[in-house]
Amino acid sequence: PAVAAPRPAPQTLPFALRTAVPSRNSVAKRARADGQKARGSNNTPATMDPAETLVVADELARERVLIDALPYLDNEYEDPTVQAEVNALIESEMESLPSRNYLAHLPLPTGLGSLSSSDFYKSEIGRMEAQQPMAKLDLSRYEVPEPPKELRRDASAWKSAVNNARAQLEHQHNRLVNLELLQKYGPQAWLQQNKALDQFKSTMELEAEQAGQRASDANVKRKRAQEAGGPRIAQLSYEYQKASHENLQLATAVALLKKDTKRLKAMAVEQGLTVPDTVQDGQVVDGQAEVVERPGGWDAMEE
Repeated sequence: PAVAAPRPAPQTLPFALRTAVPSRNSVAKRARADGQKARGSNNTPATMDPAETLVVADELARERVLIDALPYLDNEYEDPTVQAEVNALIESEMESLPSRNYLAHLPLPTGLGSLSSSDFYKSEIGRMEAQQPMAKLDLSRYEVPEPPKELRRDASAWKSAVNNARAQLEHQHNRLVNLELLQKYGPQAWLQQNKALDQFKSTMELEAEQAGQRASDANVKRKRAQEAGGPRIAQLSYEYQKASHENLQLATAVALLKKDTKRLKAMAVEQGLTVPDTVQDGQVVDGQAEVVERPGGWDAMEE
């Protein structure tokens, strides 16, 4: 960056982030241990290539980091384009998931297993599929008719009518008894039922309130942890960008030095200077290279 941002004051990561992000020393120790294990357990000191060490450390860090989203710090999700991309990823992931029976934990009540084989069930399903109205209730059994005219001299017809009248009378008597019992004990039973329902309602409301409070506390805890680690993350991001920029500058300088070394070698050959074979692209292979200079040295050749 053209203007370097002020470095935030270093802060301690919260516990959740400290356990997820490995320290630099722990990564280096594990890298050295893996290098020694890969080279055997002999007494010779084990050494690792710097590039290999960085790769191993990066892999170890990637294994230890469990946090993949910081919703209270990642403001990119507010961008409609990013939201559309996230929704598309979620939909593609949902399509790849196997179908799931979300009612598996709610089996049918016992005794309804043979419901589909019932004739009454089949007839009612057929009636609803045909969009036919339901048959009206048959109230003839509650009537007390007298025998028809042609059977008024038949004793069995009158006997059947009398028996029907007695059954209806007993039915009405039972209704009166039930009404008396309801009048005597019904109010108190309804009060107890309403009291039980009110207690059940209060319990459910309390559990819902407690669940909502736990969810709110969890969200507040997450928010505080992420906001507490925000300055540290910003500092690490700044240091990463700064290191990347410095590495780019270093790589550019190395490339320019290599190019300049090749140019100087070509000029040395043109001036008749002997360049030993041990010097390759400005790098000494065996550490014992000797350069035979002509009068005036490299400065004269440069001029």
